[in-house]
Amino acid sequence: MSTGQLTAKLAAGAALMVCMSVAPMPSQAEPVPKPLQELTVSNAMIATYDYGGNGNPEQTVDVHYESNATRRPCMYVIHGGSWAAGSRVNTRNTSIRFENEGFVVFNIDYRKTTDYGSHLGVPWAVQRNDVITAVDWARANAQKFGFDPDRCGIYGFSAGGHLATVVGLSGGGRVRAIVSASGALQPHRIVAVAYSDPRVGVSGDLPTASNKVLSGWVHTAMRCPMVTWTECSKRYSDFKPENLIQADDPPMMIFQGTKDPAVPSGTGRAFRYWLIKRGVPCQLTTASSSGTACLIEGINWGHTEHLAFDNGWRQAKMINFLKTRTADRSP
Repeated sequence: MSTGQLTAKLAAGAALMVCMSVAPMPSQAEPVPKPLQELTVSNAMIATYDYGGNGNPEQTVDVHYESNATRRPCMYVIHGGSWAAGSRVNTRNTSIRFENEGFVVFNIDYRKTTDYGSHLGVPWAVQRNDVITAVDWARANAQKFGFDPDRCGIYGFSAGGHLATVVGLSGGGRVRAIVSASGALQPHRIVAVAYSDPRVGVSGDLPTASNKVLSGWVHTAMRCPMVTWTECSKRYSDFKPENLIQADDPPMMIFQGTKDPAVPSGTGRAFRYWLIKRGVPCQLTTASSSGTACLIEGINWGHTEHLAFDNGWRQAKMINFLKTRTADRSP
């Protein structure tokens, strides 16, 4: 795609989001879904679909694909926003970057934990279930969009990194690779640091204003305390991705800034520990581009997607990881 086409696509994509109207999903009798809105630049397309089937604009997905493509790999992209805000608009540029690398891309929105627009907030685990529904919807329409449903990765930023990880570790063979950028991979650690002694912290992580705000959104997602603390404990356990890790899980690449003010910087190392403990191979990489890494720490970096999309060796390593994992393995 030329630079001019990409610029036109971004501008038109912004207009698409503003003017998008909600339409019902087609019935099961129809062979292919009908988009809510569609933008075409040459053979490249961005089409918006209602994966939830109920007219809720938070259960929509932008699909980046080419009309003449077949059996391409795919990427599922999940936006951040503390599980409480944000939309797929925030990850449109990310989606286009993956599209330009040859992936069919599904940029997924989901219902939030707080009132958002005209919609009431919903607690965890609605957000996870929405993303799984979107992924399964995409897989069911793989032929329409020209991708191989068994050759996909999933990427998320911040709370989206948490969601991408939970979905990727939930089984079902949905993805071959997981990428988290500044992901809130340990919600319990976020809360523990926020309530810790500011002089001591937790394992070197000290509370910050941003960390305390994010801790509040964890509580909002949990809706705790509830009727019983047993119920609350179960929901917290379900919220922790590390509880899902098994030896046969897809490999994962974690990007974590050592100066992240919201997600405690030790999160990446702690999650790496659990990956290794549960039998998922992993090697730590910090400031070099050598080796295969499942944790890349951005020394003195904060809370940002640029950890993964640095236009340098980090980005190259991530793209190589994803292309290797989603390569065609047919004879």
